Amino acid sequence: MSETTAVPVIVLSRHEDNAEAVNRVLRNNGRAAHVQRIDDAGDLADHLGSGECELVVVFSAENENLLATAAAVLDATGIEVPLISCREELDEDVIADDIGAGAHDAVSLRRTDRLGAVLERALKAGRLNRALKGAVRSASSYREQLQQVVAGTGDAIAHVGEGIVLDANHAWASLFGFDDEQALPGLTFMDLFSSEHQPAIKGALVACMQGRWPPQGLKATGINRQDQPVSLVLELEPARFDDEDCVRVRIPARGQEDEESLAERLQAALRLDQATGLFGRRYLLEKMTERLEEDPPAGVQALVLFRVDDFYGLHRQVGAHGLELVLAGVADVLRDAVQSRDLYGRLATNEFGALAARGTRRDLKAWAASVVSRVARTLFEAGGKSVSLSISAGIAIADRRGINADDLYAEASEALARATELAGGQVGMSQQAEDSSRIEEQDQLWLSRIKRALIENRFRLADQPIASLSGEDRDLHDLFVRMIDEQGEEVMPAQFMRAAERNKVIKNIDRWVIGAAFSFCMAHPGATALVRLSKDTMLDAMLPAWLETCRKNTKLPEGVVVFQVTEEVAASHLKQTLDMVNRLKKIGFGFSLEAFTAGPSSVQLLSHLPMDYLKIDGSLMQGLAGDEPLQERVKAIVDQARTRDIRTIAERVEDANTMAVLWQLGVHYIQGYQIREPEVVLSGG
Repeated sequence: MSETTAVPVIVLSRHEDNAEAVNRVLRNNGRAAHVQRIDDAGDLADHLGSGECELVVVFSAENENLLATAAAVLDATGIEVPLISCREELDEDVIADDIGAGAHDAVSLRRTDRLGAVLERALKAGRLNRALKGAVRSASSYREQLQQVVAGTGDAIAHVGEGIVLDANHAWASLFGFDDEQALPGLTFMDLFSSEHQPAIKGALVACMQGRWPPQGLKATGINRQDQPVSLVLELEPARFDDEDCVRVRIPARGQEDEESLAERLQAALRLDQATGLFGRRYLLEKMTERLEEDPPAGVQALVLFRVDDFYGLHRQVGAHGLELVLAGVADVLRDAVQSRDLYGRLATNEFGALAARGTRRDLKAWAASVVSRVARTLFEAGGKSVSLSISAGIAIADRRGINADDLYAEASEALARATELAGGQVGMSQQAEDSSRIEEQDQLWLSRIKRALIENRFRLADQPIASLSGEDRDLHDLFVRMIDEQGEEVMPAQFMRAAERNKVIKNIDRWVIGAAFSFCMAHPGATALVRLSKDTMLDAMLPAWLETCRKNTKLPEGVVVFQVTEEVAASHLKQTLDMVNRLKKIGFGFSLEAFTAGPSSVQLLSHLPMDYLKIDGSLMQGLAGDEPLQERVKAIVDQARTRDIRTIAERVEDANTMAVLWQLGVHYIQGYQIREPEVVLSGG
């Protein structure tokens, strides 16, 4: 038996003799082989990326973690290649251990006859498995295509491979202004879309090819042959074209409307501003009033007021008709930037407003700044003229139920006016001035409620899963605290934690959360829980001794509880933080830095603190999908963490486009409403 085509084989070993031995055994078996030796298992993913490897042989005795690392790399990449462990000496126990670590079989160089037989069997099994899966995928793909033809779908569909359009139907061609769909194959897929959405689309295509893209739409702006923008939602799924893996991109067609749905659309149109297509002032204020009567959502809710700078100068430049076209363009920028839960519209001739909720005040300010920046970068068309302009924003916090919408608008307008006293293109935050006596009075009310809740066990543990973008099989959970008030309603931490910190009861809450986190981990074997420590708890020298006792009593494995502190706390107390982290790690706990913004002390923190995870602050996620400088900033954080073997987690990810960009940037994990809202899972510690 012989083959003329060389079989690509990777040998993981520090010694060239081992690679030559494997090559010799294959050659003696009639197999021509191209054997490539690599020293480090960390380089395995890069060599597998070409897709031209049929067998991996690991000389496991050279490093006790070498086999497990190679198996983990294969699992993470999703590439199914036989993995063979090779050693000098073997017995039944060693073979069982190696198979348990991920090897398909274990062999010895001392028995070249058995080695040859095992390698031959592995090659045949690998090829048979790939052929079978290819046949199944092809059959499924052809069946789907046949169903589409029979159904006469109007969906716009294109198949994309390695960034090139392989095929597109007539609906796709018509959507992008092509007379003939035959003109599309061979075009660069990205050229069909605006540059600001290209990073998200590229990341989504990569994720889809790896089988890791969730079934949800991706917002994008297409550019047709007349250079006109087209707002789209793309649906991606793995597919086969001409027996090759590719991605099928679908843009669903709008269904036929019956009289009832048409009437609903007409009624909705009456609520809209005719020039921009956004909610008009009257309807927007009505909906804002309704929402402000409800309990504030998780995070921080605010009215963000956007106003066009030098409005009358713009009017003189483009005229009345051109002005409406420019404002419609500004509305498009806002429409593309908001999230599905935001309430937004046109409040005045030169004003737009959005009642939005984000994770923190810093997130709100960063989001508003991203909209301001995007408008400044955009050229707007106005009756044959291209003009640039700036807008400014004012933010008023709506942190309690029943706030008057007019008062909130006045507060946001005042914040905007203060921000633009010297220049346009600014973002201002309302002062919400409260004198010290009022704060003290409110604190006393909260202090009494917190103490009663602790005594009556009215705190709850909420869990938010953290999703992997890299394929790592780790069950990560971020844990939050909720308080239940006297009427049985949930109270968000933003409402009571500051009072707890100012009145020195935060450590009591932290210890409740830690106890509840231990119970959570006992109830969820294999889970890893991330638990916040306040500044006071992090500086508590007695904490490690108490934690060591808790872990011994619960018999939890090492590393299943990871404590996290903010970048601000760590930077302000670096020496104490380093001492605490070292003590925590010594007794079996992990460590994470959260709310990381790559501030002035970032390199110092990364260099000194031995962390397992680095959580990138949610403020850097605001507008990320369309902001190239911000993407470069996040990429720099990811690269710095990767060189130190630190896993990165992006906080407060709210949409699919941001998730796709993070995939492209190499972030390991994400959390936020895009994955799931925090959910109460435990009522006691």
